[in-house]
Amino acid sequence: MSEIKNMFRISLYQMKQWTSHPKTYAVLISMFIFMHSKVWPVDNFIKMVNVKATPFIFPFFFSDQFLLMLMMLGIVVLFCDAPFFDKTQLFIAVRCGKKVWACGQVIYLFLASIIYFIIIYMMSIIMLLPNIVLENNWGKIWNTLSQTDAVVTAEIYLAFPYKIIVDYTPVEAVLIVFILGVLVSLFLGLLLFFINIYINKAVSISIAMGFILITTRVAFLPPIVKYFSPVSWMSLNLISKTAFGNELSVDKVIGILVIMIIILVILCVNGVNKRDLDIQNV
Repeated sequence: MSEIKNMFRISLYQMKQWTSHPKTYAVLISMFIFMHSKVWPVDNFIKMVNVKATPFIFPFFFSDQFLLMLMMLGIVVLFCDAPFFDKTQLFIAVRCGKKVWACGQVIYLFLASIIYFIIIYMMSIIMLLPNIVLENNWGKIWNTLSQTDAVVTAEIYLAFPYKIIVDYTPVEAVLIVFILGVLVSLFLGLLLFFINIYINKAVSISIAMGFILITTRVAFLPPIVKYFSPVSWMSLNLISKTAFGNELSVDKVIGILVIMIIILVILCVNGVNKRDLDIQNV
């Protein structure tokens, strides 16, 4: 029990460091600016037609390759130094044990991923205020933008795939995208953690960037490429709701992500446990 408490103490210590680091605010401010550039034409359209929107624009962000790429680049910036190490962390690791310290770092990556996407969701609502109505349905705005050419005529540079509205209820779409976002972010964080331990930071960032950048081309590549592009799984437009043949489904991608995360957690914890902790090279 004391080891579990220490794991959470380590993760909470790192959360405090996260909230006080300038790059955290730089990432969030940048995300707000980029998201706003996509949302303000939508807000103008809402004002023009004088119909309030339901607070469910969030799932459509991930169907936009540009926004999806930027969101995950933010994750790379936040997690590129994993495992997060300084003199205080060295003292904690020596006192609590390397395995406990490594597990605390993993818990931090998980909590930070959750908070990151909660903030993005809240931003998506704030940007549309006060033109929001709290109803549990897609509403006229999202239906209109997904079924008509209003996106073109209103010069909206954000996709609203009708497939998402047909296949999912709004709450369902938000929850699924949120879960996928957290899992993909945790996967990228652990991948950076793992490669930083066994190779170096430059290689870890390059590989993580490769996973992110391929999402901008996955729609133009052979279908099999989707299986090797976990970041693109966050787009509900590219995966199916239920399993059908060899198609990627929500259940399948969540299962694959969980398995990859478990493997990476084991490799990261073992990697930390088997090496000497040194501020200069961790």
